[in-house]
Amino acid sequence: MGIESILLGLLGLGILVFFHELGHFIAARGLGIEVEAFSIGMGKILIKKKIGKTEYRLSLIPLGGYCKMKGENFLLSALENPGSDPTPEPGSFYAASPWKRIIVALAGPIFNLILTFSIFTSLALITYPYYGSEPLVKPITTEGIYKQTSQYFPWIREMKNIKLPGELSGILPGDRILKVNGHSVSSFQDFQKLLNKNGLNTLTIQISRKNRVLDISATPMPDPRKGITSGDPVIGLSTIALPLIQSVAPGSDAALADLKSGDLIVEVNSVAVDNVYEVFQLISTTKGIIPIVVKDQSGTMVTKQMIPSGIKTDTSMGLIFSPLYMKPGSSLLSALETGYDETWDLFNKTVKSIGLLFTTFNFSESLSGPIGVVVNTGIIAQNGFAGGFLMGLVGFLNLAAFLSLGLFIMNLLPIPVLDGGTVVLNFIQMFFPKPFKPIVYVRFQQIGLVFILGLLVFTTINDLIRLPY
Repeated sequence: MGIESILLGLLGLGILVFFHELGHFIAARGLGIEVEAFSIGMGKILIKKKIGKTEYRLSLIPLGGYCKMKGENFLLSALENPGSDPTPEPGSFYAASPWKRIIVALAGPIFNLILTFSIFTSLALITYPYYGSEPLVKPITTEGIYKQTSQYFPWIREMKNIKLPGELSGILPGDRILKVNGHSVSSFQDFQKLLNKNGLNTLTIQISRKNRVLDISATPMPDPRKGITSGDPVIGLSTIALPLIQSVAPGSDAALADLKSGDLIVEVNSVAVDNVYEVFQLISTTKGIIPIVVKDQSGTMVTKQMIPSGIKTDTSMGLIFSPLYMKPGSSLLSALETGYDETWDLFNKTVKSIGLLFTTFNFSESLSGPIGVVVNTGIIAQNGFAGGFLMGLVGFLNLAAFLSLGLFIMNLLPIPVLDGGTVVLNFIQMFFPKPFKPIVYVRFQQIGLVFILGLLVFTTINDLIRLPY
């Protein structure tokens, strides 16, 4: 982990927080609530200029910013004299009606949602390179892989005797997918996107087999696995992508394990593999040091030891298996549709993942605080930029969209201190004829502050333990 990773991570987190605070700022100004200060960055003020009633600041620490609204003295008076009932200053946040305060609180998360949609729409508009896999496929048979992988993939035990749609359709190993429902397919990733968009409806898959072109019908089944993909369409086809390493990112986990371009991975954690998908699945489910057997360019079998330093994905660990493809740009209308679809899909998966935190996931492995977000954002961004500026920018923006939507959802949780807590308290206030005393707001915020600080301490310790030194 270098200084570049940390700087990229800080930049990413800063952009997300800045947009969040910008939402609060615009809503407050539009509703007549005075904003005393709006800062880009935190900490020591480097540059400041007052325009009207607002002081605009550029601060030292690039961690987003803040929007300071008039009215802090209202709460301070309650702390100094809990029995007092002061009148909020005109133009302050607490002098505004409850519905205005609700709108201001909602504006921050909504701006994060708008940012996610804008990123996905913008990426759909442009042409950019990406690493993909050829649409050469083979059916996945649960019975065939049960013996080898049931200990790693517990969900397979529930499907031991189930035939997946890909096998039932008559698709054979080595078939090349040409079209899906009339849409051309250039990579396996194109096929996956069309599958997800189609849902559980029957697909018409055009394939090429030994110089013949055939049309095959297949009806996806709901994903039976317990997780964020539960219920998603599953067809049961795997790409025939040999786990032949195309390149290795300098300084990455793979480079430190002495994996090299031209190495063919044949075994991961004592399990034989013959495609990239199996390599990735085994890497992501293996804890600790990962033994990898490769056949090098001389044909010699060599065992390497890879030590994961962060999020375990093929690119973040420095492994690049796939050839380079170009994603064509879309029309504005199509890009808007893609932006909506991807935002909605990500929203559903994020909500599912939050629910799983309280059922099947391990809190210590699933939660990250600011340190973890900065470090992992930086690592993923740096590895992406290793493939070129545009490829790195696309990866960085995709991750920013993911985190921004996470901020949208998390800030709407009805927890004091968070925007969702402010919405709930002011919604309750609407049913009372008299305004709450300031001490009510103070105690409400204190409860949330204890919870948030406790969570921050937990995630910070957790991040430091997992920090890739």
